[in-house]
Amino acid sequence: MMKKLLTIFCIFVWTYYTSTAQINVKRNPNPALQYLLINPDPVGGALGFSGVTQTNSYSAYYNVGSSAFNKVENEININFIKVGASLVDDMNLFSIGYQFKPTKEENDSEKSSRVNVGLTYFQHGLVELRSTTGIMTGTINPFDFNIRTSYSRKLTERFSIGAGVKYLNSRYYVGDLKDLNTTPITVTTLGALNADIGLYYETDMAAQKKWHKQFGLSIHNIGAKLNYGDNAGRNFQPTLFRLGGHFERNVGTIDEEDDDSKIGINLEFSKLLVPTPQTGKDLEKITAIGTIFSSWGDAPNGLSEEFSEIWTSFGVTYIHKKNLSFRAGIFYDPASKGDRTILTGGIGVQEIELPNRTYVGFDISYRTTTGSFSPMTNTFQIGVHYRWNKGLEEMN
Repeated sequence: MMKKLLTIFCIFVWTYYTSTAQINVKRNPNPALQYLLINPDPVGGALGFSGVTQTNSYSAYYNVGSSAFNKVENEININFIKVGASLVDDMNLFSIGYQFKPTKEENDSEKSSRVNVGLTYFQHGLVELRSTTGIMTGTINPFDFNIRTSYSRKLTERFSIGAGVKYLNSRYYVGDLKDLNTTPITVTTLGALNADIGLYYETDMAAQKKWHKQFGLSIHNIGAKLNYGDNAGRNFQPTLFRLGGHFERNVGTIDEEDDDSKIGINLEFSKLLVPTPQTGKDLEKITAIGTIFSSWGDAPNGLSEEFSEIWTSFGVTYIHKKNLSFRAGIFYDPASKGDRTILTGGIGVQEIELPNRTYVGFDISYRTTTGSFSPMTNTFQIGVHYRWNKGLEEMN
């Protein structure tokens, strides 16, 4: 099975790179609210931004359908990213999430479900307003936040689905920055909703020395177009399609001490489901739902350009004694589009035991770029999670 998957992957990579190398058009899909594409999870952040097969409390950032397979009943995560540290020092993203088991199913292997709730806050940083002569006339401090919830449920012992919804709130400013005397800056708030859907499948884990395979598919940020006042009908939400797999197996032999250690491989592909920019295209006539389908074939240069709009994420994990994790990955966005090659890495401690059968762990990731500069260069992500398997009333 693994040989077949490797062969298919090699064929895809050859087709992908040969087709994207033939064009250089820089028609980059450009949706609104792009902070929604920054996942605060430091685990996936260390694996080339892959995470569609995660089942922990971080999973809702990538796939709302997979968390039903989480063996932990309750889990809280808190995450922080200092965004654009190479450019500014006050742009930050903060997120908190809580995943819990809503009911007490008798047969958890067949009917397990999980609920995720969370909050993400993105601070754009302090912006100085200056006149055409360079005199500072004031400052503004825009920000965005969203509140999310999702539900995931097993349909069989190996397959689950999920759906979620987010409320989005964006604080922005309206006015003519070139003529602040006659057109003062005013604060405006934009509110919106979007939805997420996801599917997850995994193979049987019974075989001790076989590859355990997990697969995920998700579409996030499905929602109506946004109106910022002067360009209604042109601002699409950053609807993102993800498809990927995770392949994991134990290392060592039954008699070796490191039998509890594992190695894992992530491979994931993602694509923005928004229109490809092109001259003469009337974006106001394209619906938010319609572009989910039309964006697979709207590039002027055909299939080769569509391939260039696919992002590739690859990551490798080594877990020592089920507790200490070492991670590395790469994210690739073709030069003909976003021109981003981002190298990622990180470490994590899964479980430090605390009183009352509770556990705490942490994860750290770091990213840097090769080639073209990215504002995400030299960026750290930090996350802490707290887990318990029993209700709080049973722990006391």
